[in-house]
Amino acid sequence: MKIEKIRNEYVDEFYYKGIMDSGLEVIIYPKAEFVKKFVNITVGYGSFDSSYEMPDGELIHTPQGIAHYLEHQMFEDPEINFFKKFEEIGSSVNAYTSHYSTVYHCDTVNNLKESIYYLMNLVQNLNITDESVEKERGIIRQEILMYQDEPQWAVSNNLMKALMQYHPSREDIAGSVESISQIDTETIKDCYEKFYTPLNTKVLIFGDVNPDEMFEYVDGLQSEAFKSRRAEPKRYYRKEPMEIAEREMIERRKVVTAYFELGYKSVKPALNSIYEYNAALRIALDIIAGRSSRLFEEAYEKQYVKDVFSFDVQLDDDVSCIYFANDSNKVDECIELIRTAVEQFKQEGIDEKSFEQKKRKMVGKVISSYNSLQTIANNFTYQSTRKRDYFKQIEAYNNLTLDFVNQAYRYFFEGDYSAVSKLIVEE
Repeated sequence: MKIEKIRNEYVDEFYYKGIMDSGLEVIIYPKAEFVKKFVNITVGYGSFDSSYEMPDGELIHTPQGIAHYLEHQMFEDPEINFFKKFEEIGSSVNAYTSHYSTVYHCDTVNNLKESIYYLMNLVQNLNITDESVEKERGIIRQEILMYQDEPQWAVSNNLMKALMQYHPSREDIAGSVESISQIDTETIKDCYEKFYTPLNTKVLIFGDVNPDEMFEYVDGLQSEAFKSRRAEPKRYYRKEPMEIAEREMIERRKVVTAYFELGYKSVKPALNSIYEYNAALRIALDIIAGRSSRLFEEAYEKQYVKDVFSFDVQLDDDVSCIYFANDSNKVDECIELIRTAVEQFKQEGIDEKSFEQKKRKMVGKVISSYNSLQTIANNFTYQSTRKRDYFKQIEAYNNLTLDFVNQAYRYFFEGDYSAVSKLIVEE
């Protein structure tokens, strides 16, 4: 077992990272005087892993949605009702699947060890039958149909299909009704054996705990069967080109107000580090489209929108996107305002006063997040599933310069690789 202490002097926070002999990574984030404890177990298996390559070069394709399907099946056990068991010990348990991982999580006040025990038990054992798989198919089918009934979900899904030609973000995490009909018991078991391994799993514990005691306890909970799994599959998908798939997609629904999402795509690598690139783009977007922006002021005065714009940036190693969204009954006019603002800032750049204000705002926001243990647990876990360092983002914001923000902004928006997804009011 190898343990190291990782500290950030700027925020005066630290955590311990331990690598067990099996390869299992354990993170202990001690926070004194917090009553509640949080435990997250992450498995590096998400919706982006439907196609993967084994070390011998074998390429395997599985149906879309299988990671999410497996997450549901993990709770199937003829001997233990996990939800009831956690409730009995005063803990709550749940799970979710993302593009990159599956996360099993619980929180508790008094029964930390019991909670860890049952969460480890849940992740290390798969007990399914053809009957349980078939039963779950109906449940997941209803879940998919429920999401498809949500207009904004449809708009977001359409935007990814418009922006991407091959990237798996085109597909929903849960898959489709058609794809889940192709999932069978043996495929689920095979994926479980290959991905639910010590090398692909992390245990993260947050709260007022004794690190040495926790490391020893978690290490001892690993089963021999779990430790024996040594497969190392590698995510596989086609290289995404810079060109978009569709310029525009339209969804017509019986809604009161129209809605749109405008997305920009880039397949260029991050400028400098991904942390600095992320910080620069987020500050730029807040200046362009935030509550105090010229864009929002003009859109509001013209009565194109009634509330602030939503915007976000998603950065990956191979493809990145920036989104703008809002409700509006003047969708085309609103989209044109955004496109104009994006181009203006490419030409004029961001001014120093706006930059300094937004930088202070973002640094303050990140620092204040350390006051909430749940926020720490959520943010740390998210960064961990992306194989990123939790502490480096605050450093990136703190060290950011105006020159780099303008450079990063122009770098991302070089060319016009954008698409729009609209929700139109059906007459």
